Amino acid sequence: MIRLDLRTLVINADTIQETHQRGENIWKKAETEPNMVFMAPEQLISDGFNGLLKDDSAFLCRVCLLAVDEAHILNTWGAAFRKVYHQIGWIRARLHDVVFLALTATMRDGKPIENVCEFLGLHQGRFHLIRRSNARPEVQILFREMKSGFGGQTFPELDWILQERCKTLIFCRTINLGFRVYTYLYYQSVDDSGIGNRIRLYNALNWPTYNEKTRELMDNDAVCQIVIGTDTLSVGVDIGSVQDVIVLDEPDDIDDLFQKFGRPGRDRNRVKDPWGILYTGQKTLEIAQKVVDAAGSQGSSKKVVLQKETHTMDLSMAHMHLASCKYGKQNGQYGNMPNGILCTDSCQSCQKDPPPSPVFPCYCSGCKPEDIFRADVPMGPTRTSSITLDIPKSRCLTKVMRAHGTKQLEKF
Repeated sequence: MIRLDLRTLVINADTIQETHQRGENIWKKAETEPNMVFMAPEQLISDGFNGLLKDDSAFLCRVCLLAVDEAHILNTWGAAFRKVYHQIGWIRARLHDVVFLALTATMRDGKPIENVCEFLGLHQGRFHLIRRSNARPEVQILFREMKSGFGGQTFPELDWILQERCKTLIFCRTINLGFRVYTYLYYQSVDDSGIGNRIRLYNALNWPTYNEKTRELMDNDAVCQIVIGTDTLSVGVDIGSVQDVIVLDEPDDIDDLFQKFGRPGRDRNRVKDPWGILYTGQKTLEIAQKVVDAAGSQGSSKKVVLQKETHTMDLSMAHMHLASCKYGKQNGQYGNMPNGILCTDSCQSCQKDPPPSPVFPCYCSGCKPEDIFRADVPMGPTRTSSITLDIPKSRCLTKVMRAHGTKQLEKF
């Protein structure tokens, strides 16, 4: 934006608070100053944004484009717990005279795209769809089994990460799981004097400044190598130095999976041989087969009963688990052309940074069973059986220290 000499303004809860503390009105600034406004969906129902849409507002006559990035989220987060995303369709109706653009790299045909079009008020035959391949053949797709499970305190299947010392993102479904994985890896490397700076947690409970610092360190600091995060790390984050991405437990669907698998190797000049690894449970293949059998020709996700427990798996993920070729199933579900990414001959981005050619023969874990890989390299004595979270008495807070801390917290 700076290179193009465009003035930008970001409006979210943090920037609103910052400008308010400086005695400024961010909504007044949005009327006339910026060329581009980047806004969090939550602000669409705010009084400030409602003021921008008044007929006498200078903002309305300046709007020429309404864009929605990561539009696939309307089908996942919007349908589940971010109901405010429904407001995007209302805003489009209010700004019906401007050009509308929705962007995503993980949008499947069928119900997902139908849901998004319904959110946005788009009717078949009245919008133009441009589809490109989202295949990234340079990222090796690996499916591995987490025999130790996701509910415990130890994860020996992840020991290889500590020895490999690559830039690695680990996605966990919950903050709780992320903390347990962090604790395990931390105590496995307790003798490493720099372990405190090597592993960081990234989630919505952190201060935004801490997460911002984590992104900066991950991209530019050789010491910071492992970031354990939740879905907040999968959208709108571009860290070019990431070598491997690990997804723990079942994703919501393949859109969720390939959104995360799109994080490694984003800068091909810095990263070679990136990996996208999904760790699954011991019963995953059995559940996947039951989901496919139960769904039949209905084309929807199903719940199946396995050993007196109800398991939910999206049909798209069930097909991916059972696929003999992971890349082939990705291409089939997204309608990708098998010969790689298509673009126009005049595309300057592709000319400057050509997309990689497909790898033949395919080396995903479905086509080629993994050899003795990095996880099998001996790491010396482990502390798997002796891990404890007990704090030595010498490190515990005294009653005086705790009382002092409580008083300080009461001031905020």
